[in-house]
Amino acid sequence: MAAAAAYNEGMADPEQLERLLKQSQDNLTVIVAIQDRHGRMLVDHQEWLEQHTQDIARHREFVEEHAAMMQAIDSKLDRLAELIIR
Repeated sequence: MAAAAAYNEGMADPEQLERLLKQSQDNLTVIVAIQDRHGRMLVDHQEWLEQHTQDIARHREFVEEHAAMMQAIDSKLDRLAELIIR
């Protein structure tokens, strides 16, 4: 900020202004790279989240099918037990 104040007063050092300009350009380059990286990370996470959601849905279907199968097996075992006990 001191450089900006000195520039406004007409006392700016051209070398200092060049350094500040270079630093600003470097900062902008870094910011753009960070934004690109974060953008890619968001896309990757969105894809992972969609896949995970599908996996959870398939797992729920499996659990429901498994529960139905176990219920059918329990019914058969109950009938078998009744036949044995008679």
